[in-house]
Amino acid sequence: MSALQTTEKISWTSRGWLGFFAIIYAVLLVIGAVSCAFMLTVGTPDKTSDFVSSGPALTQISKNINHQLTTTVQKAGLKVNDAKLLSEGEVQRLLRQGFNKSMNDNLTINLKPAEQMITQNLGAATVKPVPAPVTKAIHQDLSKGVDSYFQGGLGVVYPLFVLMTQTGTIVAGILIVIVWFFMGLTSHKLWRWLLVVGRTTYFIGFLGGIAALLVGIEQITTRLVGSWADGDILTLVVVHFAPTWQHVAGVVIVLGLLLAAISYLVRRKDLIQE
Repeated sequence: MSALQTTEKISWTSRGWLGFFAIIYAVLLVIGAVSCAFMLTVGTPDKTSDFVSSGPALTQISKNINHQLTTTVQKAGLKVNDAKLLSEGEVQRLLRQGFNKSMNDNLTINLKPAEQMITQNLGAATVKPVPAPVTKAIHQDLSKGVDSYFQGGLGVVYPLFVLMTQTGTIVAGILIVIVWFFMGLTSHKLWRWLLVVGRTTYFIGFLGGIAALLVGIEQITTRLVGSWADGDILTLVVVHFAPTWQHVAGVVIVLGLLLAAISYLVRRKDLIQE
């Protein structure tokens, strides 16, 4: 019994500092894990570009773009019902070029094939030549969309987002190591350090796992972001990448449980030695 008391003895001051650094560690772990999860998914340009330019995301984006183009044509004075003015293949080309441009301002997006396809499809739908004002409106709409979305909007936000995920992962990792050092100083025993770090780690992992599971449910994500601009596309992106976020949370949980389990083995060894 005396050995047990000797092993567990720690001052209240040390307890307070250990708890303080544990809270800091928890915050840094959240930042690091979230940054890493985003960096592995939406923070990777190739993965994001491949997803939005294929499958359900491409279908939804094509639908939105064609609806916008039809509205533009109608405002320009040409009566036409909702029509498929751009094929999914052409939308896919624009999306991929747009993502490349968002990461490299020196690249350009060729709009001529898209304009020609729209004009041809309009001519086929109305069975008459497309008026010059309509052609001009189409050109302005496409140019404005590309400039405001891939250059002004996504072109500014997305590279910054990619940089933030990478920086957040690296900086949080470095700060976590520093906080671990101070936690080791205030815990006085290796087993206690392992126990506190392990419990904090798997607790944060469980919370992150629950959050990743919830956003992976399309109905829940739709309620959260459905009212945002392009909320339907964002919902598809979140649901698609949620499994990877769940895996990241799972790794954090396993790491925490492993550290906590090792702490009991180290503690047992200390008790035997004492």
